[in-house]
Amino acid sequence: MLQELVTILTQKFLVFTFQVSIMEDLDLKRQRIFGRHVKRLREEKGFSQDDIAARCRVTKGSLSVIENGNRNFSFTTLLALAKALEVEPKKLLDIDFELFEE
Repeated sequence: MLQELVTILTQKFLVFTFQVSIMEDLDLKRQRIFGRHVKRLREEKGFSQDDIAARCRVTKGSLSVIENGNRNFSFTTLLALAKALEVEPKKLLDIDFELFEE
């Protein structure tokens, strides 16, 4: 009986670990999609990374990391990005994250 319980718990742990891994992959994918969107908006407006970084008080390196999809950042940074890009915050989020492919 104890062995059965251990087997069941082990299986549930493996399933949980797999689900967490899938969610982490999905989060990274969404961060990359968002980063490309920010970069596209920045370039359409003719702003450099230096321009936007200075306007939203982040380093150029931090902005680069966001644009490359390698950073999960705060809500206040999202608001600062929108202001620096001269767009409404909803424009930054106006992406169907599920339809984009890598």
